Amino acid sequence: VSPLTPVNGQHAMSVGGKYQINDQLSLSGGVRYTWLGNAQPETGTPDVARASFSGNHALSAGLKIGVNF
Repeated sequence: VSPLTPVNGQHAMSVGGKYQINDQLSLSGGVRYTWLGNAQPETGTPDVARASFSGNHALSAGLKIGVNF
């Protein structure tokens, strides 16, 4: 595994929605929870593990206000 991307796969759960306020205005948003795979980043020749990443996760959220005219 590269030190620049210290994960070995991932699983995620997402939820999102949109609410149309009126003909010109809408509100959208979502949340995503990601479980990142355990990894040991390696460098050198032969490859030598330099760190150990385990039990990692990430939480992402987004919000959008849409205006049509």
